[in-house]
Amino acid sequence: MEYLEQETLDAFEHLLKASLVKELPAFESVYRELQGGADFVGFPHEKLIGTYDFAKLSSLEHGSLVLSILKYNSGRTKDYIKERTGIVDTVLNRTLRELKANDFLLKKKNLYFLSPSFVQENDNIWAFDIKAPNWKRALQQSTLCKAFANYVVAVRPFDEEEVLKERLELFTELNVGLLLFNPQSLEIKWLKRPLKDNALSKWQKLFFLGRLSAQHYQESLFAMK
Repeated sequence: MEYLEQETLDAFEHLLKASLVKELPAFESVYRELQGGADFVGFPHEKLIGTYDFAKLSSLEHGSLVLSILKYNSGRTKDYIKERTGIVDTVLNRTLRELKANDFLLKKKNLYFLSPSFVQENDNIWAFDIKAPNWKRALQQSTLCKAFANYVVAVRPFDEEEVLKERLELFTELNVGLLLFNPQSLEIKWLKRPLKDNALSKWQKLFFLGRLSAQHYQESLFAMK
């Protein structure tokens, strides 16, 4: 069973990397089996990952949480940030110092702003769920991915086609794409293509991209050895 699952993952990864799925962008980067994420995540532009290099922060969680409530043109007081994030003073002071030192934020007259140097790229994050044991679990997992992704797709076997067609309205309502896939023949068929959404949680998107950026950096170092 585990071998079959691995075979399915390998086959779908090949399709994504070779841009063989119609109506999908050509992905510059594809990441597989991300802990706490999706089975696959695709980025049309690798630059998106490099923007979120939080490696020098003591805590990715705290740094991304603070950045998620800051704006470029509307300053936030430290008290406001503390109230919204629940971060204790000592940790918040350190987080603000580190974010400022790494040019993610700037401080003007006791107000904190996102730094103009922290240019957030246009989002175009695709998430795919393929390992769920049934369509209900696939829908649940895909919906969770909407916290950080702009497009989510549940990838299901062809033998579920009739059942899925009966529930297509539910997937449409939640804006979850449906793609049928046969790992042996590599046949694919769209039942529903997702529309673009904003990520539901700015913090989870920043946290996810920061973690992915760290993984990308480690893989780059490994590749250079």
